[in-house]
Amino acid sequence: MNRDPVPFEAGGIARGRAALACAICMGVVGWAVWPVLSAGFVNLDDIRADRAAHRVVVDSRVDARFMLRRVTAVKSTGGVLYPADAAGAYQPLSILSLGLDSHQAGDPAKLAYRYHRTAFLLHLINTGLVFGLGLRLSRSVAWATVPALLFGLHPAQVESVGWLSQRMSVLAGFFSLLTLHCHATYARNGRLGMLIATIACYGAAVMAGPAAIPLPMVLLLMDVWPLRRWSVWSVVEKLPLLGIMVAACVAQGLVMVRGPAPLASPPNLAWHALGAIASFVERSVLPLNIAPAYRAFAASPATTLALLAFSALMVITLIAAWRGARPLALATASFLLLLLPAMIHVAYTDRMPGDSHLYLALLAPLIAVAAWLGVRRRDASMTVGHRIAWVACAAAAVGFAVESRRQASIWQSGETLFARVVETQPGWSYGHLGLVQWYLSNSESPDAVQDPDAALRSARVAANIDPDNALAQFYLGTAWLCRPGGASQAVEPLTRALALRPNWPECLQNLGIALRACGQEDKAIVYLEAARDLRPESADVRLALGQAYLATSRAASARGELQEALRDRNDPEVHVALAAAWADIDVLEHARLHLEAALAMDPQSALRAARYPSLSRLADTSGFETLIDKSGAPVLGTGIGSGAALAAQGS
Repeated sequence: MNRDPVPFEAGGIARGRAALACAICMGVVGWAVWPVLSAGFVNLDDIRADRAAHRVVVDSRVDARFMLRRVTAVKSTGGVLYPADAAGAYQPLSILSLGLDSHQAGDPAKLAYRYHRTAFLLHLINTGLVFGLGLRLSRSVAWATVPALLFGLHPAQVESVGWLSQRMSVLAGFFSLLTLHCHATYARNGRLGMLIATIACYGAAVMAGPAAIPLPMVLLLMDVWPLRRWSVWSVVEKLPLLGIMVAACVAQGLVMVRGPAPLASPPNLAWHALGAIASFVERSVLPLNIAPAYRAFAASPATTLALLAFSALMVITLIAAWRGARPLALATASFLLLLLPAMIHVAYTDRMPGDSHLYLALLAPLIAVAAWLGVRRRDASMTVGHRIAWVACAAAAVGFAVESRRQASIWQSGETLFARVVETQPGWSYGHLGLVQWYLSNSESPDAVQDPDAALRSARVAANIDPDNALAQFYLGTAWLCRPGGASQAVEPLTRALALRPNWPECLQNLGIALRACGQEDKAIVYLEAARDLRPESADVRLALGQAYLATSRAASARGELQEALRDRNDPEVHVALAAAWADIDVLEHARLHLEAALAMDPQSALRAARYPSLSRLADTSGFETLIDKSGAPVLGTGIGSGAALAAQGS
């Protein structure tokens, strides 16, 4: 076994030279990921995270209750599980971080920039912290640049930086790196204050995201090598950390158990988890085909044999490395431990876990390499092999930088994002469905979509690739529903989607809207009532049902639904519908107040009001002349609102 290095110490190294090297590393990483600063929201997870962020900071005050609310009382509000995001992760500090960005943005046009700027800066700081760890381990500025550059420039890291919803990855990474630094200092000087700092930083890390949960186990492995301080006391001192780890597991378990049911049975779950680990290893070592999403391995005899061979190779490598190359064994074990949180998501999706789960896991092998090379360097002077290794690492860093720059340009919008998925995996419906979702949902107006024709084209491709996919049929029907006159074509795919996935609230909602557009009001009400019973908190469902009641002269029932919708969301469309409900029973003062409220939020509300007969007849009535405008064509809203968005969450 190789001699162990001295504890994390950087003595004898010129601070100015180290600072300059660290600044260069951060500058190169900044150049590579710079395009993310101009990115916007890329998918509906970003929209949900933004909504959750808005709930945290109100009038310069932080809602302290949000820390535990998601665990103690679960309430879905339009798809946002507060304070957890749509991924089902307990991450209050990350949501607080987003909330502070949202509060400081001011101009809505700069909101995405504020979010991305914070993630960008956190990644640069994390790169500097990795440089510091490498410096302590190798006592060489040259070798300290290796883990810093390879960590910061690895193409898999771009997802964590460029995806707004993955604030938890970079923030948990920041606190985890602080934990490693504090533990290293404590290992050197044994001061109680540094042990307390280690515990505090770890507590913050697990509140930023679940990726940091296994960190105490990694610290135990570090005590074996390279710190070489393994003893009973090294276990005892980590009991507070292990207690926090157990509490974090419980909190994360409460989040997941209140979420959707797992898709995979235990045998399939083990198979998918093994496939995910193999995929992570491939992406870490050869990041040649990085994409925003990855399809799960297809079940086949050849794939099964390959995964069994991979698992056997991993076991043999760990055993052999423990006996002859302990740094490799401990680096591999740490890498696998840091991937454990990613296995949570394997049971809930038919896709491979994304690259963001590698953000922390990549630290283990890179830091181990720096420590091992530091040992070899002190054993002898710089050899030809060392120079070749350094040149190879430099060449890898250059390749990573170019690829990361390209990946950062992919994370500009949902269109570029899912186009990359289609490019890398054209036979997979997921990328095409993502494009449909983007074209349908990314619009500033609730009564319009960005590109209904492009949405329909992508929806048709997805439905042809996977005709038995309920989501593909749902989006095909929704794309038809968003086209003028396409409601009749929407009924068949929406009906098929509902047959494939019964009791689907969003599908029931959109099918009800399509039937309304076809003049089948009574049948539409049946579906809309079923959607309301399944998702009573949805303002979109309440609005659509209230409009259906108005069309069938059930003003009292309409008012009840619309008042509930207004309670959850102060929306001009709801105000206009409520004005029509009051006008139906000639309570004109209430009707006028709701129209004024709608017009104050959106000038187009005067046109919307004209589509309701009970309001249209009041256009010439005193007090209503400026509130109802019959001069233009009625604004025909589909009313699907966030239906497509929530369906994507359920997928």
